Amino acid sequence: MGREGPTVHVGVCVFLIILIGFRRLSGISFDLRSGVVAGGAAGLAAAFNTPLAGVTFAIEELTVDYFAGIKDYVVMAIIIAALSAKTLTGEYGYFGRLIEPPDVPWFTTLLIGISGGVLGAVFSTGIIRGQTRR
Repeated sequence: MGREGPTVHVGVCVFLIILIGFRRLSGISFDLRSGVVAGGAAGLAAAFNTPLAGVTFAIEELTVDYFAGIKDYVVMAIIIAALSAKTLTGEYGYFGRLIEPPDVPWFTTLLIGISGGVLGAVFSTGIIRGQTRR
């Protein structure tokens, strides 16, 4: 759902069409599963204008112990998709831009940083302890 769903599907289709066309022209065989992962990651990267989100999406959602063999395809597809998106649409802020950010006291920043660090440590510890209780 949302704008990333169709963009991921379109990215997969476009990348597979390119791979199949290149295979017919060159005779080089490509792994189409790699094309699906790379195209999906490129579609997500283009949807949100975030190349690293494409890499994360490919690692977390589209592959299981398979990413090592296709990382080059995925990274190249994400870079091309990000460059294409920036060329066609220009730079944009997904959540908009603040015209004049409000002043934040240093104490508030410090409090947020410490709270985030403590909560992150508690969360990580909970995950590690939860895995050992299987």
